[in-house]
Amino acid sequence: MRWHTFTLVILILSSCETSDEVTSIQGDWHITFEAFEEARSGTVQFNSDNTGLLKFYADANSEILPGNENVPLTWKITPSELILERLDNNFVLNYSIVNQSPDRIELRYLDDITIILAR
Repeated sequence: MRWHTFTLVILILSSCETSDEVTSIQGDWHITFEAFEEARSGTVQFNSDNTGLLKFYADANSEILPGNENVPLTWKITPSELILERLDNNFVLNYSIVNQSPDRIELRYLDDITIILAR
């Protein structure tokens, strides 16, 4: 009986942690994308239904993202990563969470790309 009670407590605590993480990321964020000595800025909205919209504005000097980008997406957050899936091509990116606070999240993809989310 003790084992079942312990397991139930762990499951409840795990569910609460995930719920807090999801709630904490919902809303509008300023996003900075840094890769290969280039930085691009934009906005991202994380909706409560795990959909969102990523927007980057045109920058003719950019070699990575020169045009406007309006990317509809779905998202999922875990204690260690933010998973984004583009709805236009189903491409999935798993970003590692490096640092997280209520107003700032630093993400990393491989060793070359850093994403900063700030409120």
